[in-house]
Amino acid sequence: MDTVTAAAVQQYPPERFRIFVLDDAADEELRKTIEDFNSSNRARKSGCQDVVYFARKKPPGQRHYYKSGNIRSGLAFTTSNYGSSEYFAALDSDMISEPDWLARTIPHLIKDETVALVSPPHNSYNVLQDDDLGQDGSGFSQISEPSRGFFDCSQCAGSGYIMRRRALDTIGGWPLANVGEDIICSTMLQEQGWKTQFIPDQVQFGLVPDSFHSYINQRIRWVSHLSQKVHQNWWSAADQTAYRHTAAFC
Repeated sequence: MDTVTAAAVQQYPPERFRIFVLDDAADEELRKTIEDFNSSNRARKSGCQDVVYFARKKPPGQRHYYKSGNIRSGLAFTTSNYGSSEYFAALDSDMISEPDWLARTIPHLIKDETVALVSPPHNSYNVLQDDDLGQDGSGFSQISEPSRGFFDCSQCAGSGYIMRRRALDTIGGWPLANVGEDIICSTMLQEQGWKTQFIPDQVQFGLVPDSFHSYINQRIRWVSHLSQKVHQNWWSAADQTAYRHTAAFC
């Protein structure tokens, strides 16, 4: 619940955002915890809107697309039940946002209406002092993403990002893929002429793998993401925007 609690106390007008917990495990205990959380906030008159719990239905025998399917279902649910919004944001379940997360990211979208996506780096609070495996993410946040940002073709980092919903609509909604949907989404937005920006602000902190086995599995997933992106989008990169994107990824 640390992620939910941190999101609920954003230094941002409470009537201007709403929190949804998209539980792809349909955990009854989590649903009850959310109910208790809301009741406590109401009792304290905290001013926070109720957190909305949602668990999509996953019929057997159909492809569900893991995280991307969960996000796409969640966006459809929010639109049909609460109306659309100008922007949407997402946090992984282990990511704890800083109180000024929204206040430091949304202005970039307000300032430039050609920007579809603003994505901050991942930071971690359990990196070992002797970080022999390089899990602090400095290569990503200090080298690769600032380089992509120079060309307005940064990738969606998968957590902590803010996205313009109108831009997402131009690519047919959140792309469905078993892996790599965040990078694929970035590429598709760029090919429609949208800018995607990286900001260096440290506004979210999560966990890195706590074992070598978990670390290797994570890196394999990441390589699979990039491989799928290249496979699906290589030939569509003939225009100038996508060429800049491909060069920045090299």
